[in-house]
Amino acid sequence: MIKGKKLFFAVSIVLIIASLFLAACSSKKDSNSVTIKIGAPHYGEPVLTANMAKLLLEDRTEHNIQLITNLGTTSIILDQALRSNEIDIAALLWSGGTTGTQHPKFLEEGLVDPNDPKWRDVDTVLAFLREKGPEVLNREYIGPLGFENTYAIVVTKETAARYNLEKMSDLKGLSQDFIVGMDDSYMDWPIVGYPFMLEWYELEPFKQTVQMNIGLLYEAVAQGELDVGIVYSTDSRIGIYDLVWLEDDLDLYYPYDAVYGVSLDILEKAPEIRDVLGELTNRIDISDVHRMNAEVDVKERDPEEVAKEFLEEIGLL
Repeated sequence: MIKGKKLFFAVSIVLIIASLFLAACSSKKDSNSVTIKIGAPHYGEPVLTANMAKLLLEDRTEHNIQLITNLGTTSIILDQALRSNEIDIAALLWSGGTTGTQHPKFLEEGLVDPNDPKWRDVDTVLAFLREKGPEVLNREYIGPLGFENTYAIVVTKETAARYNLEKMSDLKGLSQDFIVGMDDSYMDWPIVGYPFMLEWYELEPFKQTVQMNIGLLYEAVAQGELDVGIVYSTDSRIGIYDLVWLEDDLDLYYPYDAVYGVSLDILEKAPEIRDVLGELTNRIDISDVHRMNAEVDVKERDPEEVAKEFLEEIGLL
């Protein structure tokens, strides 16, 4: 009986010491952890890449990661949320925002002349972001991730074959006979919107312009209600409806490569964010985006589940 009591007390002491050790380790871990807020608009690839950032940071660090995916439908709102410290990481921003459509401060300070052709070179744009982002916007840019979300001028395969359309300049002499569709923003979008497209490519005004919800444009082109659609290059419906994307052969559109925007304030507290998110640099191509967007938009799967599968597929999880 005495031996049993001694054994009991010995085991108890060991358990107490172990508990104190674990508590101390936990306390030390918690004292170094911070809350990191990742923000994204509520559609497609921003939600997917926000989930990728969350999963990688949860896997590689001990920080508390919060996902905020109700930030409207445009990266302009996302940019504002990052500037006002509502979020710490923006997924995604687009490199073409240097022209002023997302970052007017670059224009205000005379750092960017959108008419200078150098801003249509992706390496120049990315180098500028890395240099001026911290100084002007209190943020770093991590990436590029390997794809861009630019405007895509699309037609059906039948229209492309009938009129021998491969690039946007092939629309010259034909535009006045075509009905074109676009969302509300493109008509008045600065620098590259509808009037600029006509001027840049020396096109006659289209026979009719139709403004509609972007989600309806793809089917409208496929069904022949529109001859030409101005859509977004990352949307899986380009492939689902078997549409032909005309090449921007005269470089109307600035490079809109996907990058994470990260606040310097959070990087000061958690500098390992750079390396963790940097693992995604040039790891996602446009075909990956189309495939994942289809899983979420068409099959209505959970974005986190799709993001996790992709990270496992490329060996990051």
